[in-house]
Amino acid sequence: LRLARARFTAAGYGVTTASGPAEALDKARAHTPDAIVCDVMMQELDGFALCGVFRAEPALAEVPIVLVSAHVDGDDAHKMALAAGASTLLQRSPDWEEELRVLGALMQDPRAAMSGTGAWRPEPYVRRLAAQLAQLLARSRRSEQYYRSLLESATDGIVVLSLTGIVLEMNRRWEALLGAPRTTMVGRHIQEFFPASLAEGYLALFESVVTSGTMPSTGPVSLVRADGTTVVMDFSATRITTANEKVVLGIGRDLTEVAQAQRDLAGSEHRYRALVESLPDVVWTASPDGTVTFVSSQIATITGTAPDDLLHAPGGSLLARVHAEDADRVSQAFGDMTAGHALVDAEFRVQHADGRWIWVHVRAARRTEDGATVLGGLLSDISARKSLEEQVRLSQRMEAVGQLTAGIAHDFNNLLSVILGAGQTLRDSLPGGDARAADAGAVVDAAERAATLTRQLLAFSRRQVLEPRTLDLNDVVRSLDRVLRRAAGERIDVQVRLAEGLEPVRVDAGQIEQVLMNLAVNARDAMPDGGTLTIETSNAHLDAAYAAGHTSVVPGRYVLVTVSDTGCGMDAQTARRVFEPFFTTKERGRGTGLGLSTCYGIVKQSGGYIWVYSEPHRGTVFKVYLPRDRSGLPQLMPAVEPAEQTASAHETVLLVEDDGLLQRTIRRILERLGYTVLAAGSVGQAAALYGAEGVRVDLVLTDVVLPDGTGPDLVARLREAGGRPRVLYMSGYTEHSVFRDRQMGTGERFIQKPFTPAVIARKLREVLAVDVSH
Repeated sequence: LRLARARFTAAGYGVTTASGPAEALDKARAHTPDAIVCDVMMQELDGFALCGVFRAEPALAEVPIVLVSAHVDGDDAHKMALAAGASTLLQRSPDWEEELRVLGALMQDPRAAMSGTGAWRPEPYVRRLAAQLAQLLARSRRSEQYYRSLLESATDGIVVLSLTGIVLEMNRRWEALLGAPRTTMVGRHIQEFFPASLAEGYLALFESVVTSGTMPSTGPVSLVRADGTTVVMDFSATRITTANEKVVLGIGRDLTEVAQAQRDLAGSEHRYRALVESLPDVVWTASPDGTVTFVSSQIATITGTAPDDLLHAPGGSLLARVHAEDADRVSQAFGDMTAGHALVDAEFRVQHADGRWIWVHVRAARRTEDGATVLGGLLSDISARKSLEEQVRLSQRMEAVGQLTAGIAHDFNNLLSVILGAGQTLRDSLPGGDARAADAGAVVDAAERAATLTRQLLAFSRRQVLEPRTLDLNDVVRSLDRVLRRAAGERIDVQVRLAEGLEPVRVDAGQIEQVLMNLAVNARDAMPDGGTLTIETSNAHLDAAYAAGHTSVVPGRYVLVTVSDTGCGMDAQTARRVFEPFFTTKERGRGTGLGLSTCYGIVKQSGGYIWVYSEPHRGTVFKVYLPRDRSGLPQLMPAVEPAEQTASAHETVLLVEDDGLLQRTIRRILERLGYTVLAAGSVGQAAALYGAEGVRVDLVLTDVVLPDGTGPDLVARLREAGGRPRVLYMSGYTEHSVFRDRQMGTGERFIQKPFTPAVIARKLREVLAVDVSH
């Protein structure tokens, strides 16, 4: 003691000494010290118990206490010192240098107390305190005073029970824990404070203490407070002997706030995990070298790889799946982020576990956690969005090509009309043996082949005139069965599977036949060594989810025609271009590249959709969706008997055409047929001629597009003036709704340019045969 006093005095401290616990308590109460240095081994009370006495005094509650012992018995001794309220526990050094260093640190910062490792275990503390209580109670001199002082100085709740479980004594802390005064608890059985559901187990524990002397480790214990609430405590009990009487001493530390904090933490963690797992995106963290340290379960949905497989994979394994074309860009972005220069916001391709490539969008940032750099962020599957973007780009490209093609085809048709008309007129006017007749015939044949090409271009651009009617697609397929098998050839097995109860559609039968023929021929060419061509029909419902993944699709009920083959197939890049006009993978001379583009245009103009699914060496599937017709059951189109061409035509025709060359050609054809022709180049001129005095017009032959309006505009104007004209519209194409929706009136027909003299002759007689008097 004298050596310690000398060392602390030499260090500049004012020192007060005490030779025992009672003297130390009296002096500390009389004058509150700045710090207390206490030996562990003392008579009556050891340093641990004395710490509890000091901490029970309000003035001493925050004073740093340094416990010193000649021998510190491992981590349990440190934990016991902390439990008793000490700031730290030191092994005594010969020169007191360590004690002086620690004391100086505590004087600078009283909170710089030691921190224990692991959870506090009350058993050693209970045994030590019980032993000292037994010693004090066995002494006659001041035993009651010490006994009560020790009980009340403890920071934990203490209760004394008889071996039968009757409450004998307690301290104020126990009263606070149970929420009731001592007078209401002494004499009651401890079972009265047990929750009903746990009473049987707790009684067994108590009997174990009575029998063995110690309480097995059980974890937190719950007791019922006076107000009916539950207090959770860390509780331990031991059997002791005092004055020849055996009792059970129990000590409890309130864990209610700790338990609530743990529940709050668990709840917060549960809510966080539930939020993370409910997100459609992947939440992830990784080390700078790319090792994944956390990844949410959505990674399995998006990439087909289980979270555990990524967590246990070597660093950079996820980046190793990036597409080769994107790898350098992605690696650079993550490298910049790791260096602290930028965030990552990148879209790139990653290989799915099944081998296909998917598009992902990664947003990531770096942060520092416990001194280490951590990368983290979100990963989203954007494959559907990328697919839609590609569909939109394709649709826009097809639309642009279609507009260009339609314009060219329209002007080209006017020229072909002149060539066909003049060529056939010349051919018919020459003797059969005249060599010039053969030349004229060659001109007509070439013009007709050119006209076929322009019709295909107009079909692609959706500018052709359709003649839709309600029909059963099964009937269309049956009518083509023989032609399809002949076109496919002997080496290809044609299988037709027609669904029962197929709903009707409203389409142009001839155009749908063209679609099926083109698809069948395309399939045949993809199977030069033979194979299977399958044509199937079925009802289909395209829902909102399907429409969301396919641009321009309207949800609803459709009739599906599927044409599939077992041929060579094609890659994704080729499949994206199959509907473009003039695109072909066939060698020169074997195709124009207009077959599939014609299919595309016809189906789109019919209000439907056509999709292609193909992989190299695995065949191709074309799916044609046509909207179900709601008007009723399939009907047959009434047959129109073609009118006979008469050589004695005498009617008057008002010809309205703004192209001078074509107007002169058509006029010559009509006059050769015997008609009287009045020619006009605009709506205004035609209206003036029609209403001229003494003029009787039997038929109006008009172009659809005119400089000052349209053919339908002219007809409407004539009818407003009281006329009832028969009308034959002509055009290379038309976008006017009267033709798109087939709402032509009585006495109205359409002829598509280019046409031959024979075709227009028959069409004129057909229109003139209609009665328009009603």
